Amino acid sequence: QPFNRLSLSPAYKWLTAHIGHSSMTFSPYTLGGHSFFGLGVEARPSSQWEAAAMFGELRKAVEYTKEGRTPVYQRLGGGAKAKYTHKKGYAGFSFFRSKDRRKSLSAVPDSLGVYPEENLALHLEASQRFFDKISLTGEIGASALTRDYRQPREKSRGGYSFFNWMFPAAQSTEFFKAFKVGTQYSGERFSAGLEYERIDPGYHTHGSYYSNNDLERMYLTGATSLWNIQIAVSAGVERDDLAKQKASNMDRKVGSLSLSYGQKTWGLNAAYSNFSTVTNVKPYLKELEEIGPYENPDTLNYVQTVNNMNLGGFWALSSTKTRAQSLNWTAAYNRTSDDSYQGNQLSGVFNGTVSHSISWKELQLNVAVNGNFNYQHSPGIYNSTYGAGTRIGKMFWNKKLSSSVGINGNMVCPNVGKKSSIFTVSATGGYKLKSHSVNLRAAYMKRDSGSGKVRDIQELNFSCVYNYTFSSK
Repeated sequence: QPFNRLSLSPAYKWLTAHIGHSSMTFSPYTLGGHSFFGLGVEARPSSQWEAAAMFGELRKAVEYTKEGRTPVYQRLGGGAKAKYTHKKGYAGFSFFRSKDRRKSLSAVPDSLGVYPEENLALHLEASQRFFDKISLTGEIGASALTRDYRQPREKSRGGYSFFNWMFPAAQSTEFFKAFKVGTQYSGERFSAGLEYERIDPGYHTHGSYYSNNDLERMYLTGATSLWNIQIAVSAGVERDDLAKQKASNMDRKVGSLSLSYGQKTWGLNAAYSNFSTVTNVKPYLKELEEIGPYENPDTLNYVQTVNNMNLGGFWALSSTKTRAQSLNWTAAYNRTSDDSYQGNQLSGVFNGTVSHSISWKELQLNVAVNGNFNYQHSPGIYNSTYGAGTRIGKMFWNKKLSSSVGINGNMVCPNVGKKSSIFTVSATGGYKLKSHSVNLRAAYMKRDSGSGKVRDIQELNFSCVYNYTFSSK
């Protein structure tokens, strides 16, 4: 099934426009990367000032059908952002407003629970540095969301009456707030930071596909350098169910450690992180709290521990005036332990990659080969994937024309079912002449399921990008 999207982003000096299908980010509390079809503008007239604005269609209308298709109202939205940065800090503001079009659908039964919504989200941020080593930062977000703006309007709503002149509330209007504060100390050989964030239960904005909500967390970070080894540590706690109304609550403890050491010809890095989450499912009846833990089937303590370990390195095998070659490798293991009344269940994922590249400087030719291995295991199930690939790149005509060809193949071997394979071939080309440049890319992918019950897949993708850079004197 063809999928086509058109996006243009012309730029002139400090001004950039986004035309067609685009996405922009103001803040996670207002506009956080939601795609839209319309017009966006970003301006950076100086190193101190920046501004942005957008307006467009966030989603298309989908009509209701008797066959059961869920209707969707057309949603339009717009917003703006401004930020000022000085030597010792910054201050910024953003807002986002959206509304569903009632007339975009002919008829929607109320029994479906689909109503036209309206949203206004605001965001303030600021930072200030003191004594050249200590900085304070803060953010405040607020969102007013009306689930059905067809309902009668209300004059005021509790402590959120300041919204009324911008966003009149209705019976289904909900108000949410969020804030984040932090402090950072940066010394010559040591740095440390503390951050606290709280987001109301149900916080949502139409400008993001997913919004963190019902969350309180605090993090402590630190970094230093010893004997040319860079060391970074962090620790934190998180919890939800801030309103004490959920059927379960979650407490999480997070810790991480990373080390890195590098020389001109080789380097190593290692990282470890631990996430421990305790989930308690509350009893439905308060009387059940008084009986013993082994007699209470409605109360479930669930503990999940996730460990991540990463290793990596590089080695410059040789470097001369005519040729250079290097070796890179990575290894990562993720281990998950789920402990509940059913016992302890372990699962894990291992990933390993290695690549070797050689470049001939005079020929402007680069050849790289790589290999990868993946192993996943869980109770009663394990799966391994291995593969290899190569890519050749070549420059022509004094680097005006660039080209590359790559081939990759992977084999998937599960313990249940038949083996499957994935094969890809891709080619790229680019030409640059003064202010003009053209880039082409073609890719072919074939997936063989190895079974007659699952259909094999073949895909062909092609893209073309043209750039023109101009300046006025």
